[in-house]
Amino acid sequence: MNSLLMNVVAFLVGLSIGSMIFSTAGLIHCADKSVPSEPIISCPQQPQPSITKPVDSTATTTRDGGEYEYETPAIFDQMNNKLYTMATTPVLLNRKPYTLGAIKNTGGGLDDSDRTLLASIYYNSTSVFEFGLGESTHIAAYVGVPRLAGVDSDAVWVSNARSGAQGMDHFRFTFADIGDLGIYGRALNETLSKIPYNYQSGPLHNELHAFDFYFIDGRYRVACACAAFLHAKSRGGDMSKVMVGFHDWHRGDPTNWNWGYWEMNEIAHVVRLSESKKMAVLKLRENVTEEAIVKMWESHMWDDFDSKRLHDVLYTAPLNMACIDITEETSQLSTGRLNAPASLNTFRVDATLENSQLLIV
Repeated sequence: MNSLLMNVVAFLVGLSIGSMIFSTAGLIHCADKSVPSEPIISCPQQPQPSITKPVDSTATTTRDGGEYEYETPAIFDQMNNKLYTMATTPVLLNRKPYTLGAIKNTGGGLDDSDRTLLASIYYNSTSVFEFGLGESTHIAAYVGVPRLAGVDSDAVWVSNARSGAQGMDHFRFTFADIGDLGIYGRALNETLSKIPYNYQSGPLHNELHAFDFYFIDGRYRVACACAAFLHAKSRGGDMSKVMVGFHDWHRGDPTNWNWGYWEMNEIAHVVRLSESKKMAVLKLRENVTEEAIVKMWESHMWDDFDSKRLHDVLYTAPLNMACIDITEETSQLSTGRLNAPASLNTFRVDATLENSQLLIV
């Protein structure tokens, strides 16, 4: 009996010692991965740092000149980028210089000195973006701009720009919905939350490359000029070469129209000016930060100076007023229909008004 009991005790002691050795070996193996034998107890896997796979081996940013890695775009974005490349590949046609009279006047307000300056810049540019479509678009088609995109708040002007840009099927146009329109594509309800995005930044957002030249001749001009500079900087544009054209520049004169356009002088400087001084070409001042541009954009995001005084008079005119005749120094008048009270049936107006005086007859 005692012998049997001793054997049982010996067996249990041996089993306990074996278990201790077995566990120690596993622990040692976990602590020291140089042990050649297979682990009896597997070690818990340690989380590995994630490595972002770039689309290209390296990508550089012009903002700081350094190299950075970025996440692989989603499948939709990859598809979009492929289609963008297809749609925006410059089309090199037979380029030719512009001659006055080659393009029909569309009534947008360009004078001959504006046309001459604009055509010269378009002829020497490989890419152009237009805020406001019209005669400028037709000039771009005439001189054969290889890459052009533009936006307008009036679907009729978008259609006219397309039909007038003969042979330039690669031109791309965007209609900006800013609600019901008054004169010159101006929003009747200026408080619509969709306006700044649809007109100022949305049309530029999907443009993956900067443009040589941005032409501002539509709505929200100061805000759009700021958006143009920001877009060029964010898309790697050479800011020593990127230019922004600003039509009706003379209306920024604080002693006359005072429409706020000349506030652009805080962040940009005029490098060229048409003989009539109605069109200016701007470049961003050195050392101007994006924050400074955004600050100016925010202060003018809702400002649509162009046609504002005219709009206010027309839409607050007495209901018994049947016709308004507006004169200016060149006496070149155009005729159009007005979306205004029913009794205010017709108007005649030109792009520039002498001393802002509205002559009601």
